[in-house]
Amino acid sequence: MAGSAFRPGNPELEPGWAPFENIKMVLKDKSIILELLKYNSPLTVMATGNSMWPFIREGDSISFEIVNFKNIRTGDIAVYIKNKNIPFIISHRVVKKTGDALIIKSDGALFRYEIIHEDDLIGRLKSITRDGKSIRLDNRIHDRLNKIIAWFSLNIPVVLFIFKHIFFLLFFLLKCLRIRLEIAHDKTKE
Repeated sequence: MAGSAFRPGNPELEPGWAPFENIKMVLKDKSIILELLKYNSPLTVMATGNSMWPFIREGDSISFEIVNFKNIRTGDIAVYIKNKNIPFIISHRVVKKTGDALIIKSDGALFRYEIIHEDDLIGRLKSITRDGKSIRLDNRIHDRLNKIIAWFSLNIPVVLFIFKHIFFLLFFLLKCLRIRLEIAHDKTKE
């Protein structure tokens, strides 16, 4: 999540946490996760990793809910299992939605995109709790913020490409101007 994976909290010490013991078995089977979500939605787990930093940080409590594929929007943070053999629930930002696929990307990666399909999707992030403060993602402010982050995340490589070429063009023009000024200066000395 804040990287890519969830781990359970201790349900005896922390109420509201996912009450399952063998997280690897649960994470490998999407149907069990969906069943847990039916009775305990949203499901709250602890984020591990840093791929979504600074939006989600290691140790944040993250709640996610079941959502239909058609209700996922650009900017949402999708919760999914991509590789059925690796026991991790991954959570990354949707930067674009096509007919039957989502193009997703972690906030920390500049150029790495991934495509997921409806059968990979579990749900979307509903809230983040950090230092005892809960941040709900289902309000207008966070909806717009997530859309802006998704736009930049999708378009930053294009923006960097354009800025690179503008920079080289300006550098070239300044060099030409400098050469012309040197020629003009040399002519005035004569």
